Amino acid sequence: MRWVLQQQRELGGEILLDVPNTHVLTEWKGIAALSKMPSVRVSKRGRGFPNGPVLAAWPTADAFTQLLSHDRDIRAVCLMPWQAPTSPLPWVTAWARGTGAELLGSAYVPAGNVGLDRTVRNGLESLVGNLGGTLGRGMVKSTIKILADARFTLPPEQVRAYMLEVGCRPEDAGEAHELCIRVSRGTRLRWPEVGRMDPAILREWRSGTAI
Repeated sequence: MRWVLQQQRELGGEILLDVPNTHVLTEWKGIAALSKMPSVRVSKRGRGFPNGPVLAAWPTADAFTQLLSHDRDIRAVCLMPWQAPTSPLPWVTAWARGTGAELLGSAYVPAGNVGLDRTVRNGLESLVGNLGGTLGRGMVKSTIKILADARFTLPPEQVRAYMLEVGCRPEDAGEAHELCIRVSRGTRLRWPEVGRMDPAILREWRSGTAI
């Protein structure tokens, strides 16, 4: 929390304290004390950015992805994950590596080894710089469909983690995660109405020439 307070002194504005529920305000003394400061705004949905730093306390991967979708409004963010600092979750590790986040206290980021096929990695990396919107969502769906139809293994958590690590938009990583879950349950994805990609691009992903 000292880091967040320091960022506020440098950036100004109010601190946004993003929490999963109000119970943490009574169960954790440090968070409770911070929430009572006059320059702190508490939110359970990551809304109403006060133009200051954000402290995301114990979010799920989906909640943190939603929070980061407002990246134009976020000037500084500190993530307090659920798990022990020495055993970070894959998506936390990927976000930290992809953003070059400063590690505070005993936070630890292991070396990257997501175990995805090179062709899958190439396909996911092609989404770096995706502009978003309807076209962008279509490109994400096309990419996952092409890889799934070619019978590549697409572990949802690893796909999301890798996309965060290489710098894809958090929204795209979240969308790909949901699509991979559907694929793992036996759903065959349909082509999107907008953003459909030529399946022939798979040859470029296999050779690496699309990157």
